[in-house]
Amino acid sequence: MLLSLVFLATAAAAIPSPPAYDYGFEAAKVVKRQTQDPIIVTKLPSINGTIPNRPDIRELKENPFKWNLFLLASSMFQFTNQSEQLSWYQIAGIHGVPFVPWNGVPGVPGGEERGYCTHMSILFPSWHRVYLALYEMIASWFPDPTERAYYQAAAIDFRIPYWDWATTPPLGESVYLSEFEQPAIQVYGPNGWQTIANPLYSYKFRPLDPQVFSQGDTQYDSVEALHDAMHVLVGDRGHLYYIQYSAFDPVFFLHHAMVERIVAMWQVLYPTAWVTSQIAMEPSFTMSSGTVQNWLTELKPFYADANGTFWNSAMARDTTAFGYAYAETNPSLGIHKSEEQARLIATINRLYGSSSPSGLARKQRRVASKRKGGPLSQVRKGTTSKHVLDFSQDPDLETKVATEDDMYTEWVANIHVQNGALHGSFAIHFFLGEVPEEAPSWASAPNLVGSMSVFAMKNMGSGNHVSGTVPLTSALMHMVWARTISGLEPDEIVPFLEERLQVRIVAEGSIEVEATKIDSLHIQIASARVQASRHEWELPKWGPMVERTANLSREVSHPVVFAFDERHAQHTNAAAKMKLVRFLMKCANETVTIELKNGTIVHGTITSVSPQMNTALRTVKMTPRGQDAVSLDTMNIRGSTIRYFILPDSLPLDTLLIDDQPKPKNKARKEAERGGPVRGGRGGPRGRGRGRGRGRGRG
Repeated sequence: MLLSLVFLATAAAAIPSPPAYDYGFEAAKVVKRQTQDPIIVTKLPSINGTIPNRPDIRELKENPFKWNLFLLASSMFQFTNQSEQLSWYQIAGIHGVPFVPWNGVPGVPGGEERGYCTHMSILFPSWHRVYLALYEMIASWFPDPTERAYYQAAAIDFRIPYWDWATTPPLGESVYLSEFEQPAIQVYGPNGWQTIANPLYSYKFRPLDPQVFSQGDTQYDSVEALHDAMHVLVGDRGHLYYIQYSAFDPVFFLHHAMVERIVAMWQVLYPTAWVTSQIAMEPSFTMSSGTVQNWLTELKPFYADANGTFWNSAMARDTTAFGYAYAETNPSLGIHKSEEQARLIATINRLYGSSSPSGLARKQRRVASKRKGGPLSQVRKGTTSKHVLDFSQDPDLETKVATEDDMYTEWVANIHVQNGALHGSFAIHFFLGEVPEEAPSWASAPNLVGSMSVFAMKNMGSGNHVSGTVPLTSALMHMVWARTISGLEPDEIVPFLEERLQVRIVAEGSIEVEATKIDSLHIQIASARVQASRHEWELPKWGPMVERTANLSREVSHPVVFAFDERHAQHTNAAAKMKLVRFLMKCANETVTIELKNGTIVHGTITSVSPQMNTALRTVKMTPRGQDAVSLDTMNIRGSTIRYFILPDSLPLDTLLIDDQPKPKNKARKEAERGGPVRGGRGGPRGRGRGRGRGRGRG
């Protein structure tokens, strides 16, 4: 790694690179005047009482004044002297290398080779929210006061853009913007048109210090899993590929803004949910492994005021605390919460659900209401995608994937793997059919179903597992359209996947790794019956998940074979909403009813809870009073049945978040738990447990 960096630096020195924008004055002094000590992350101003939105970068491009402002600010940011606290080098360095204090906030023993970033942590969403707000605040400082009035006006409500890599791009365009691939770009500024080094293409260290960069030798799916996939697949061995260097890649901030947008939209749909407690699985520069993290944990190194108060997740719960929102989450609309949620769901369906079976069923009803029968038009006018289908060629496609009551089957691949399995970042690719021979071509193969990426650094592996989900339904629908299969029902899909589904793993340097060589890799195919949404403001309703596969076969290396066995299909109780973290924290000394796999019922009191259960174990082992240690599959606590057949090793979003709705008062709750009437008054000494007032029977 060190040699390659030195070589690249030497080669780059021989090739003239485009310059920064020439303002006609020393731009570094502009940054110097803005420097605070310490730097405080404050709220950006609202405009006439409204909160400005962060735009999609494609939307930003349509405004030439804001687009030029964005390029100018980013360029100035990158060319600021690396010794300045507000330089690209130092701000990006908060995330990883050079592993030194920033803003005067020291590290802790054990965090010497970690950045401040809280990866694999409950604080992931809120930490990056503050990080992005800091970048946004700095960007708002850059426009020179002598710029023309329209640039000043553009700067007033300027907010950094996000890159929506999940939406279908316009006709003829890639989801990957062309501006990400151009070393130079033309920009208009106070000193006219100039060709400058494209700040969206790369960041060059000035100078590169090789010593700094030499570091020596279920639940499924989560927001961070999305984040990791883009780091690995987009990074392509550039800065974004490596955790410790990723913040230096210009795409980093655009990508993280998108991940943060997903969190903000989740909060609108689940307003009572936020961060709960968890043990830190990995150390950071300021936090040791094993530290208990919660919504009050300080998000260092970000100061909230001059008194030394750091931001925490409770303070960072709402994006408006930093003076920005997204078009889908802006509270300035002044509408009721339920209407806001309905509008957001409609937006999600429009942007991301049009080609799903649920979206197809909804569109078919809408078309049928206007004309009896007839083909459904293309999913989105003027768009193309590998899995966007032309229904005019097969008007009966909807009936092949959904029943008359709008029920259909969703298929996914769930993956568990140790984060340090390959001592660095790697990707797990899923294909239907023959796999291309050359590993570098896998990510763009036409029969690629999807990928899960593990974003890891060399010294990061600690035995912790990560998990993710690869959706299979869209690719299977393409097979239905091609008449390779007739529908999505298990009796056809199970043998089809058993025959066709293949897995390939690629590590750093496009090196292929045999799946059977990774002992910690566990892949399961699962399905669920889904009720398609009937209206655009409704989300599909998922039924219990059925696990369709056994462990990865060890008998062959390629293709990877999955052993399907319906006898071992297991169901998850979808109605149970008790989160694993809450279980670990609240169930010590509780009386429980435990149902084992063999049907045995064990009654007892949990006497011990290991904090490592949510980080390392695949099954829970508890010691109920009077019993030997047992492996639990089902826990019945106060009437709520919770099933964990494979526990999440990397907690997903709905495990990060906790329902904090007000609970009934203790006595009323106890009354309800015993099955007695709540309105009948309290049972007490006078009634010897009988309900008072109108309630009768025992409390």
